Order: sequence, then C-alpha cells, then structure tokens
Amino acid sequence: YEDETLDVSFSKREIISQLEVIITTRENDFPDLDEVTKEDYLDLVSQLDELDKEQADYYRKQLT
Repeated sequence: YEDETLDVSFSKREIISQLEVIITTRENDFPDLDEVTKEDYLDLVSQLDELDKEQADYYRKQLT
C-alpha cells in the first residue's frame, strides 16, 4: 500500500505507538531504560526519522 500511494501515515502511527508503549510501561523506568530496551527505542526512532524527522527529534529528546 505505502509503496503504491507513498502514504506513510500507517507506518508512522505504528512506530509512534511502539515508542509510546516503551515510554509508558512502568517496568521500563523511562527514561532510564536498560540497554536492550534503549537499543530498541533508538532503532524505532531511527525508523521514524526516515518518515518524519520532526517526530523523531521529539522522541529522541524524550530520552535525554
């Protein structure tokens, strides 16, 4: 679908949803994430960066 329409809104929502789960899950102790979760978070942010740099910057700043 995205390849045909160039509409990336679904992918953006999916990535943002995953980031929000990491942020809001109490066990994660955000922003003091363990290394594996932090790696996952940053991987999602880099995926988001390809679709929406402004949103990616927002989530990158949440970690600092």
